[in-house]
Amino acid sequence: MPKRTPAITAAIAADLLGINRTRDGDLRPMVKALGLMAGLNTVEENRRREVASWALRNWTAYQEECSRRRDLKSKPVSPLDKATRALVAEVHARLYDKDDREMREAVVDATAALRTGRDIEEATIALLDRVDAVLDEDAGPALRAAAEAVRELLPAPSTRP
Repeated sequence: MPKRTPAITAAIAADLLGINRTRDGDLRPMVKALGLMAGLNTVEENRRREVASWALRNWTAYQEECSRRRDLKSKPVSPLDKATRALVAEVHARLYDKDDREMREAVVDATAALRTGRDIEEATIALLDRVDAVLDEDAGPALRAAAEAVRELLPAPSTRP
């Protein structure tokens, strides 16, 4: 049975292809060249061809992710932003598969706050509260460490507005 590759997202495409690609200048020719003798390609080349094809079919999503990453490079990122991003990544990796509508909403709100730069603290607190509610033995040390890192950066509950 062939090994299933994970679903392709704009984030995966930006990671693999980079953020400064052109549609007709280099992605189309790359897909064409890698498709000519696909049987001779390495696993990495086949994955790159697959991801580049996805990027061409989903150009708007790929470009939005690339623009978001370019914007992030130019903006200073606070320690709370970094810790919240790490927590969101761990939640996606560990808990997001569970059928938890409140968790999904908390992740979406935290992600939106990180993108806009507004209400980051409030969204992070809501996400942390939801994570604490479902945190169990098999959550893993990385998720616990990410949650603790966020807790350390948040103001004490008595000083929150």
